[in-house]
Amino acid sequence: MKLLIITQKYDFNDSNLGVFIDWWDKLAEKVEKIYVLALEKRSEPIRTNMEVLSMGKERGIGFLGKVFGFYHIKNKFITNA
Repeated sequence: MKLLIITQKYDFNDSNLGVFIDWWDKLAEKVEKIYVLALEKRSEPIRTNMEVLSMGKERGIGFLGKVFGFYHIKNKFITNA
């Protein structure tokens, strides 16, 4: 089974959203592949069957670029599923 998770930020050091990374690591033990689509990526995944894809907020990409990135990544995920 492949799983797509959409989140605001992928960052181990984030005080609010960092706790979810532990949950996703545990979930990765039970599934074939996890794709995490994040608005902002600040950390790399520990597991080899996890792939974190960023919409580019950390690079300063504007609103339209993020929207385009979201649909591009989403369509790529759907065609590979």
